[in-house]
Amino acid sequence: MEGFEGKFNNLLSFLGKKKSGFELCDVDVLKEGLINAGFDQVSVVSHKKKKLNGYNLYMQKRMGELKEEVADSNKRMSQISSEWKTKLSEDDRAGWKQQADEKIQAPATPVVGGAPAQKVRKQRTRDKITGYQLFVKEQMPLLKGTSGDPRARMREISTRWHAFTAEEKVAFNERASTMKPIPK
Repeated sequence: MEGFEGKFNNLLSFLGKKKSGFELCDVDVLKEGLINAGFDQVSVVSHKKKKLNGYNLYMQKRMGELKEEVADSNKRMSQISSEWKTKLSEDDRAGWKQQADEKIQAPATPVVGGAPAQKVRKQRTRDKITGYQLFVKEQMPLLKGTSGDPRARMREISTRWHAFTAEEKVAFNERASTMKPIPK
């Protein structure tokens, strides 16, 4: 909890400088609330993503394994750090470093015949076009010259759609149901 204590003291110092009506009698309540909410030195500060190395790879694996056994992430990290320094042999650490290097050097796309393979992207389609979408598609070209503001055009189209009777809307919905889906 030393990391938490330091950050908490920095927070108190900051609040004292702001003079925002913060009372020192609220300190214990605030501290208890932060601890009960699960704040610790890991969750309070966001870290930049570090370059993958053997230690980081080992840390990722062990953090997942120990999550059920040790709830406190600080204790898990301390335990893993201790394992890395004392329990793992030089050969084991070298193996983890080699795995990390292989992951870094692995090409992002598979290589086929000496050239990177093209990623195959599926053509996604919408489920179906609605009557309102069909109405917008027909009305937009008609209103393009009247206003330069797209929001104003959409507002006008919406007003026209809401002025339709149920039968007129059904007619658009029926026409739309016969159309092919629009590719995204």
